[in-house]
Amino acid sequence: MIYLAPVIPGIADKSKELFNEKKWEWNNVSSPILSKKIQKYKPLLTRIDKKKVIKMMETPKEESKNSKSENNQISIDDFMKIDLRVAHVVDAKEIKEAEKLLELTLDLDGESRTVIAGIKSAYKTEDLIGRNVVVAANLAPRKMKFGVSEGMVLAAGPGGSDIFLLSVDEGATPGMRIK
Repeated sequence: MIYLAPVIPGIADKSKELFNEKKWEWNNVSSPILSKKIQKYKPLLTRIDKKKVIKMMETPKEESKNSKSENNQISIDDFMKIDLRVAHVVDAKEIKEAEKLLELTLDLDGESRTVIAGIKSAYKTEDLIGRNVVVAANLAPRKMKFGVSEGMVLAAGPGGSDIFLLSVDEGATPGMRIK
Protein backbone atom coordinates (compact mmCIF):
# COMPACT_ATOMS: atom_id res chain seq x y z
CA MET A 1 0.00 0.00 0.00
CA ILE A 2 2.98 2.32 0.54
CA TYR A 3 3.83 1.98 -3.16
CA LEU A 4 0.24 2.80 -4.11
CA ALA A 5 -0.14 5.79 -1.76
CA PRO A 6 0.75 8.39 -4.44
CA VAL A 7 -1.77 6.85 -6.84
CA ILE A 8 -4.69 6.10 -4.47
CA PRO A 9 -3.99 8.20 -1.37
CA GLY A 10 -7.50 7.85 0.11
CA ILE A 11 -7.31 4.06 0.17
CA ALA A 12 -3.76 4.21 1.51
CA ASP A 13 -4.93 6.44 4.38
CA LYS A 14 -7.73 3.98 5.19
CA SER A 15 -5.17 1.16 5.19
CA LYS A 16 -2.97 3.08 7.63
CA GLU A 17 -5.96 3.49 9.94
CA LEU A 18 -6.78 -0.21 9.66
CA PHE A 19 -3.24 -1.16 10.73
CA ASN A 20 -2.99 1.56 13.42
CA GLU A 21 -0.08 3.16 11.60
CA LYS A 22 0.68 6.84 12.06
CA LYS A 23 3.01 7.54 9.15
CA TRP A 24 4.29 5.57 6.18
CA GLU A 25 7.52 6.38 4.37
CA TRP A 26 9.28 4.66 1.49
CA ASN A 27 11.81 2.98 3.74
CA ASN A 28 8.95 1.34 5.71
CA VAL A 29 8.45 -1.03 2.77
CA SER A 30 11.24 -3.27 3.99
CA SER A 31 9.70 -3.55 7.50
CA PRO A 32 6.66 -5.85 7.48
CA ILE A 33 3.86 -5.19 9.94
CA LEU A 34 3.82 -8.27 12.18
CA SER A 35 1.99 -9.06 15.43
CA LYS A 36 0.12 -5.78 15.42
CA LYS A 37 -3.51 -5.37 16.47
CA ILE A 38 -5.68 -3.95 13.71
CA GLN A 39 -8.83 -1.84 13.81
CA LYS A 40 -12.30 -3.23 13.13
CA TYR A 41 -12.49 -3.91 9.41
CA LYS A 42 -14.21 -1.40 7.15
CA PRO A 43 -14.26 -1.93 3.37
CA LEU A 44 -11.57 0.07 1.61
CA LEU A 45 -13.51 0.07 -1.67
CA THR A 46 -17.10 -0.48 -2.72
CA ARG A 47 -18.33 -2.30 -5.80
CA ILE A 48 -18.83 -0.14 -8.88
CA ASP A 49 -22.36 0.02 -10.22
CA LYS A 50 -22.10 -0.71 -13.94
CA LYS A 51 -25.20 1.35 -14.74
CA LYS A 52 -23.71 4.45 -13.07
CA VAL A 53 -20.47 4.07 -15.03
CA ILE A 54 -22.36 3.73 -18.32
CA LYS A 55 -24.42 6.83 -17.51
CA MET A 56 -21.24 8.83 -16.75
CA MET A 57 -19.72 7.74 -20.06
CA GLU A 58 -22.73 8.76 -22.16
CA THR A 59 -22.39 11.99 -24.09
CA PRO A 60 -25.24 14.42 -24.63
CA LYS A 61 -27.12 13.81 -27.91
CA GLU A 62 -26.87 17.41 -29.04
CA GLU A 63 -23.85 19.43 -28.02
CA SER A 64 -23.60 23.17 -28.43
CA LYS A 65 -20.10 24.49 -29.07
CA ASN A 66 -20.97 28.04 -28.00
CA SER A 67 -22.68 27.29 -24.69
CA LYS A 68 -21.14 27.06 -21.24
CA SER A 69 -24.19 25.24 -19.86
CA GLU A 70 -24.84 22.84 -22.74
CA ASN A 71 -26.15 20.08 -20.46
CA ASN A 72 -29.10 22.30 -19.50
CA GLN A 73 -30.12 23.17 -23.03
CA ILE A 74 -33.08 21.61 -24.79
CA SER A 75 -34.14 21.88 -28.40
CA ILE A 76 -37.15 23.87 -29.53
CA ASP A 77 -38.81 20.52 -30.28
CA ASP A 78 -38.37 19.48 -26.64
CA PHE A 79 -39.80 22.80 -25.46
CA MET A 80 -42.82 22.49 -27.75
CA LYS A 81 -43.72 19.20 -26.01
CA ILE A 82 -44.53 21.13 -22.82
CA ASP A 83 -48.18 22.15 -22.74
CA LEU A 84 -48.23 25.38 -20.73
CA ARG A 85 -51.74 26.65 -20.07
CA VAL A 86 -53.58 29.34 -18.17
CA ALA A 87 -55.44 27.85 -15.21
CA HIS A 88 -57.94 29.45 -12.84
CA VAL A 89 -57.62 28.52 -9.16
CA VAL A 90 -61.12 27.40 -8.13
CA ASP A 91 -60.16 26.09 -4.70
CA ALA A 92 -57.10 25.83 -2.47
CA LYS A 93 -56.79 23.66 0.61
CA GLU A 94 -54.08 23.16 3.16
CA ILE A 95 -52.71 19.68 3.49
CA LYS A 96 -52.43 19.63 7.29
CA GLU A 97 -49.94 16.75 7.44
CA ALA A 98 -47.61 18.41 4.91
CA GLU A 99 -45.26 21.22 5.82
CA LYS A 100 -44.98 22.74 2.33
CA LEU A 101 -47.95 21.49 0.29
CA LEU A 102 -51.28 22.93 -0.78
CA GLU A 103 -53.92 21.16 -2.84
CA LEU A 104 -55.18 23.35 -5.67
CA THR A 105 -58.26 22.71 -7.79
CA LEU A 106 -57.70 24.29 -11.18
CA ASP A 107 -60.05 25.02 -14.07
CA LEU A 108 -58.60 24.76 -17.57
CA ASP A 109 -61.65 25.90 -19.58
CA GLY A 110 -64.08 23.35 -18.16
CA GLU A 111 -61.48 20.71 -17.37
CA SER A 112 -60.83 20.35 -13.64
CA ARG A 113 -57.37 19.39 -12.36
CA THR A 114 -55.98 18.76 -8.90
CA VAL A 115 -52.42 19.96 -8.43
CA ILE A 116 -50.37 19.52 -5.28
CA ALA A 117 -47.96 22.44 -5.03
CA GLY A 118 -45.12 23.18 -2.60
CA ILE A 119 -46.16 26.81 -2.03
CA LYS A 120 -47.66 26.68 1.48
CA SER A 121 -44.92 28.83 3.02
CA ALA A 122 -45.53 31.66 0.54
CA TYR A 123 -49.31 31.70 -0.03
CA LYS A 124 -52.49 31.57 2.00
CA THR A 125 -55.28 29.51 0.48
CA GLU A 126 -57.70 32.45 0.42
CA ASP A 127 -55.20 34.54 -1.60
CA LEU A 128 -55.01 31.89 -4.31
CA ILE A 129 -58.71 31.36 -4.99
CA GLY A 130 -59.77 33.32 -8.08
CA ARG A 131 -56.24 33.80 -9.34
CA ASN A 132 -55.01 32.79 -12.81
CA VAL A 133 -51.74 30.85 -12.86
CA VAL A 134 -49.56 29.06 -15.38
CA VAL A 135 -49.64 25.25 -15.30
CA ALA A 136 -47.69 22.52 -17.08
CA ALA A 137 -50.78 20.64 -18.18
CA ASN A 138 -49.34 17.58 -19.88
CA LEU A 139 -47.31 16.11 -17.05
CA ALA A 140 -48.22 12.54 -16.26
CA PRO A 141 -50.27 12.35 -13.06
CA ARG A 142 -48.01 11.77 -10.07
CA LYS A 143 -49.19 9.72 -7.10
CA MET A 144 -48.00 11.36 -3.93
CA LYS A 145 -48.46 10.59 -0.25
CA PHE A 146 -51.34 13.07 -0.01
CA GLY A 147 -53.07 12.38 -3.34
CA VAL A 148 -52.52 12.55 -7.08
CA SER A 149 -51.12 15.69 -8.69
CA GLU A 150 -52.29 16.26 -12.28
CA GLY A 151 -49.89 19.00 -13.35
CA MET A 152 -47.51 21.60 -11.97
CA VAL A 153 -48.03 25.29 -11.32
CA LEU A 154 -45.06 27.36 -12.39
CA ALA A 155 -43.28 29.55 -9.88
CA ALA A 156 -39.97 31.35 -9.50
CA GLY A 157 -37.73 31.93 -6.51
CA PRO A 158 -35.38 30.09 -4.19
CA GLY A 159 -38.11 28.59 -2.00
CA GLY A 160 -39.47 29.09 1.49
CA SER A 161 -41.46 32.30 1.63
CA ASP A 162 -39.69 33.49 -1.54
CA ILE A 163 -41.89 31.66 -4.04
CA PHE A 164 -43.61 33.68 -6.74
CA LEU A 165 -46.33 32.11 -8.89
CA LEU A 166 -46.25 32.99 -12.56
CA SER A 167 -49.38 34.73 -13.71
CA VAL A 168 -50.71 36.11 -16.98
CA ASP A 169 -51.92 39.48 -18.16
CA GLU A 170 -55.57 40.43 -18.05
CA GLY A 171 -57.51 38.97 -20.93
CA ALA A 172 -55.89 35.54 -20.79
CA THR A 173 -58.54 32.96 -19.98
CA PRO A 174 -58.44 29.49 -18.43
CA GLY A 175 -57.35 26.82 -20.88
CA MET A 176 -55.44 29.15 -23.21
CA ARG A 177 -52.19 27.64 -24.38
CA ILE A 178 -49.04 29.65 -23.70
CA LYS A 179 -46.87 29.91 -26.79
